[in-house]
Amino acid sequence: MKVITKQFDEELYIPKSVFDILQHSDFCLIDIETLGLSRKFHKIILIGYLFRIGDQLIIKQLLAENPHEERDILQLFVQDMKKFNTFITYNGNAFDIPFLQARILQHSLSWDIQDALHMDLLIYIRRYQEHLKLENYRLKTVEGLLGITREDTISGKDSIELYKAYVKTRAPELEEKILLHNLEDIYYLSKLLRIFDFLPFVAHSFISRLHIEKKFESLEFYYNPYDFCISQGKLNFRGRSTTFKLFQEELHYHSNYCFKWKPSVGTFEFELTLLTGKLPSKEKYYYIDIDDFPIEASALVSTLPDKSILHQHYLIIDCKHPGSLLAIIELKRQLLTAIFNRIDSK
Repeated sequence: MKVITKQFDEELYIPKSVFDILQHSDFCLIDIETLGLSRKFHKIILIGYLFRIGDQLIIKQLLAENPHEERDILQLFVQDMKKFNTFITYNGNAFDIPFLQARILQHSLSWDIQDALHMDLLIYIRRYQEHLKLENYRLKTVEGLLGITREDTISGKDSIELYKAYVKTRAPELEEKILLHNLEDIYYLSKLLRIFDFLPFVAHSFISRLHIEKKFESLEFYYNPYDFCISQGKLNFRGRSTTFKLFQEELHYHSNYCFKWKPSVGTFEFELTLLTGKLPSKEKYYYIDIDDFPIEASALVSTLPDKSILHQHYLIIDCKHPGSLLAIIELKRQLLTAIFNRIDSK
C-alpha cells in the first residue's frame, strides 16, 4: 500500500449558498477508483480525499499496489474518516458511498456514515438541467462549463487497464497516470462548488442542518427540503439525526403537528396538519394559521422573499414555491427548538 499526500497553498472557495452548511463542518471530498462496477466482485484500488488544514488544501491518496491490499487502504480510510462529519462527492449516492460501504463490510470493518451528512453534487446539478443546458452530466462535462481543463486525459475505464498493467510491472509512469487521474477528479471536484453561484434558489435545495443543545448533548438534525411532501392533508418529511444509543425514543403530539424521534438509529419524522381552502377557480390549496403554533411569527415572516403567500396570519403551504419552502424550513426549525426547550425544562 502506498499513501501519497499533496498540499496546495490555496483557500477552498465556498459559495454563499452552501457556506451555512459547511462553515461549522469538518468535511472532506471523496473519490474512489475500482476494478469494475460490482460492489460484490470488484475491489477498490484507490481512494482519494481532499480536506482543509488551516489555509491549505490536502489531498490524500491510498493506493493498493495490488488488489489484495484493498483491506489495508479501507482500514486506513475508515480511521481517517473519524475526523469528518460531512462528505462531498460527485455521483456518490449511486456509486462511491454504497461501494465503500459494501467493501468495508466485506472486510468486517465499520464506517458510521449514517451519522454524517453526505452531499452528492450531481443531484443538484441534475435538478437544474434545463438551466445549465449541459449535454450530459459527466464530471468532465460540468468542469468544461466552468472552464476547467485537466492535465489528465484518461477515463475511468482506461485507469482499470493501466492498473492491471501496473500490478504486473510496477512501472512508475503507470502509477503516475493512475494517481493523476484520481487526484484531478478530487481536486477539480472542489472547484465544482463554484457552479452553485450560477444556479437559481439553490441555497435551500441542499440538505439542511439544525443544531440543538439538549442538556449535556449537542444534537444535529439533517433533512432535505425537497423531500417535503403533502399527503392526505398533512405536510410530511423525514430526516436523520445524531445517533444516541442511550436516549429513549420520543414522541410528541400537538393539535397541529406530530414529531417522532428514534435517537438509537438516528431518524426522525415530522407531520404538520394543514388547513384547506379553495381558490375562485375551485382549485384546492393548503395553508396554516401561524397563530396556532408556539413560534415567533415575526421570525417566520422575515424569511419570506415573496409575501404573496402570506394573508394576514395565514400562510400558504406549497412545496414547489421558494418562499413557502423557506417558511416551512423556518417553521420546522422553530418547532423543533420549542420541543427540545420544553423537554429540557422538565
